[in-house]
Amino acid sequence: MTLIIPAYQPDALLPELVGQCGEYRIVVVDDGSDARCVPHFEACAALGATILRHPVNRGKGAALKTAFAWVLEHGPEAVVCADADGQHTPADISTLALAIADKRATLLLGVRRRGPMPLRSSIGNRTMKALFFLSTGRWLPDTQTGLRAATPDILAALCELPGDRYEYEMEQLLGARRRGYSLASLPISLIYLEGNVRSHFNPLRDSLRVLRTVLLFWASSLAATVVDYGVVWVLHEQGLSLWVPVTVARLASAGVNFLINRKLVFGKKNGSLMRQMLAFFAVQAAVLGLSLAGIWALTVLGLPFWPAKIAMDLFLMAVNFFAQNRFVFRPMQGNQGGE
Repeated sequence: MTLIIPAYQPDALLPELVGQCGEYRIVVVDDGSDARCVPHFEACAALGATILRHPVNRGKGAALKTAFAWVLEHGPEAVVCADADGQHTPADISTLALAIADKRATLLLGVRRRGPMPLRSSIGNRTMKALFFLSTGRWLPDTQTGLRAATPDILAALCELPGDRYEYEMEQLLGARRRGYSLASLPISLIYLEGNVRSHFNPLRDSLRVLRTVLLFWASSLAATVVDYGVVWVLHEQGLSLWVPVTVARLASAGVNFLINRKLVFGKKNGSLMRQMLAFFAVQAAVLGLSLAGIWALTVLGLPFWPAKIAMDLFLMAVNFFAQNRFVFRPMQGNQGGE
């Protein structure tokens, strides 16, 4: 079992944690810390830890990927990842180590028990939980926890995920979910030392990094909506029946949406163009059916056409994001665990 600790500007709590976890092979990643932190890393090395160094700060995600690559090169085995700021106790690390050794899941999260949480941590965690639910349809109680464990078969996939900073932790969850790897969680202690001032997480900046995919999707949807509403307006003004303008507009906007999403939002992943096109237009056919049925039902209830269409479009945007992320632009399946 390897314990991985990414560290940027650590204090004496880092060698203290290393000293308490001597039963593991320990890898500490110095992510561009300054000279003041050298004694702490030297103390870790004296305790038997392997020190990997980034010459400049690259971010927590990059540090984790550096450690995963090292483990793959030096005898792949299960890993536990813990933070260097004193939030994770040796007992909690041991809990996850035992559970991942028993293969309780492919990716295991240490979920912090409920309790008082600093405002910036609370904002970040609530935002990320909502994003994960929107992206996958699954609710996780704590998506921001830094205490995680993984089986060796997922490490190569984790090295390939995008993101070099805090957004990488969300990419881990999204990537595992898309590939069909199993996720599970165990309760751990809720510890925030001195109001969590040691944390380098910036709620606004790092949340925007994680929200990048959603924001790009909304921009893509806005572009498609301009096409959609323009076509609907032109055809609806001709007095055509409901299904004609809605259907033609949906097909036109879907083409725009597919091209933008494949190129900029979700990326091509590993799927072929033909498979993605078939999956995309199958999703759009389902969305079109829901749109027609919803608009018809709302107009029957007395709502004017345009408010009915806007209401359905807002609802179906979330449905569309989930379906495209989950079924259309997913990577090819690898070695998987069950859910």
